[in-house]
Amino acid sequence: MKLRFLFIVIACIAASQQPSAQEIVACSPGNSYWYIPDGSHNYTVNLYGEVLETEHPSVINVEDKALHYLIVAKEPYTVEEDDNTEQDILIRFATKEADHTGKTLGTSIEPMMQIATYDGGPIILLWHFAMPEGKNAEVERQYYANIIIGDNIFGLGSPQFIGMDPQDTQNFLLDTLASLREIPDKKDLCK
Repeated sequence: MKLRFLFIVIACIAASQQPSAQEIVACSPGNSYWYIPDGSHNYTVNLYGEVLETEHPSVINVEDKALHYLIVAKEPYTVEEDDNTEQDILIRFATKEADHTGKTLGTSIEPMMQIATYDGGPIILLWHFAMPEGKNAEVERQYYANIIIGDNIFGLGSPQFIGMDPQDTQNFLLDTLASLREIPDKKDLCK
């Protein structure tokens, strides 16, 4: 199954994270929100298309794409004697995540990173790595988009399966992450 690898990557990256009680809030056919409570914060991203939940609490399917979220505190990625711009923090986070994933998979991973903004909004780090040979025949690359929101780093990830256009995967992550909001509760999502 195509999600098999995604679960491996999730286990590698999010092993120490406690998944939140996420929920899909359907507003109309093809228009939903992914409601993600995390302690005292409630996050949501807008989803377009058919959305299906999976057995893993931080993974859903949107049309033909798997989507995974991750929320971590940004504090461990700040360095007292170094620059702590959003870009610096996000790059430190992605570098450590790639190192951890590589160790877990038993190989070296070379992350490719680029900084993006969406309509002049906050900095987004878009990064990916090529699937190491022999690790998954269905996945060509794994993509991530991370942003700082308050004291947290919020991230979305999606695999690029063989035959998929990498630009489609990147656009999917950027468009979805651009809709990220912190909200008091879910009651007014569909208004």
